[in-house]
Amino acid sequence: MQRPINPISSALVVQPSYPRPRSPRPNFTSLNKFSPLQSPTRLIEPVTPSTFKQAVTGPSTSSPITSQELAQSEYKYKPIEDYVLTIEPEYWAQNPNLNVYQFCESIFPKTHYYIPDNFHKSQQYYEAILINTNSILIHNNFDPKFPNKLRYCNVRILKIWKISDWGQEPHKTKEMTLTNGQMRQIVKYNYYDYQNAWERAFLKQNDQLSVSFFFFFSDNFVYPIPYWFHQWWNKFGINKDIIPDQIQNAQDQFFEKNQLPDTINCSPKWLIYCHYFHIPWILMIEYQIKDQSIDNFQIPVLIRKYKIKWWIKTDL
Repeated sequence: MQRPINPISSALVVQPSYPRPRSPRPNFTSLNKFSPLQSPTRLIEPVTPSTFKQAVTGPSTSSPITSQELAQSEYKYKPIEDYVLTIEPEYWAQNPNLNVYQFCESIFPKTHYYIPDNFHKSQQYYEAILINTNSILIHNNFDPKFPNKLRYCNVRILKIWKISDWGQEPHKTKEMTLTNGQMRQIVKYNYYDYQNAWERAFLKQNDQLSVSFFFFFSDNFVYPIPYWFHQWWNKFGINKDIIPDQIQNAQDQFFEKNQLPDTINCSPKWLIYCHYFHIPWILMIEYQIKDQSIDNFQIPVLIRKYKIKWWIKTDL
């Protein structure tokens, strides 16, 4: 049962001196099979999360997330969508009752849930980039009854590399070892691949298009973030529409009463707040077929929608 929300008072903006408790976190270990890169230490600006969360929540114990908990709150669409593909008449000729599941199955390769521009760069490749650069820890959770069916992913965000962290021109490549079953191969990637990885790694799906992602920030998340990550946050990050009023009020008070360094303030406010107070969010991607009006002509297109929801076990 979800406990009732207590009123938020002005005491919330006071930084208490006692130790900071942790919110419930999913328990998992990294699936990192790669030799991680090291970011130049002189460029890292770690920030210890604030202790003021003690005023919002009492002590709690860590517990693993379950698929039932992922399903118990309501998704809300983000006000953004991606154009994926124009649907030509030939698709409908083959199947007049074509639905979005069948269409996605026919246009996306099993290793790419996006229109590939390079078949050697699969979603596994992009996920490996984020793991190899110590940008995320990820655990892929599969259905016990169907071991090949991905259900949801836990993603801990550690840092986002800036061009200055890359240490060379962004078009120049680095190497990593990519493991696929018993096969191991050396592959190359550049900073532009790294940027693409932040989106394409999280487009993976199962046949039912029902994969969800449980995102949260590491305590030692590193600021500042590059400008392009604002665009990522706009798609994949939390949206205030799903956040309880009490938390929104506390966020306003927090930024009124606390002077943060410019290296942090240049980030989206809800990103900062989610990091400081261990607020996770759940994201799911949905595909829709809709009509696009061009010169009074209706053209069917496939679009990608982003929807998020609040995790019910988040401390309030």
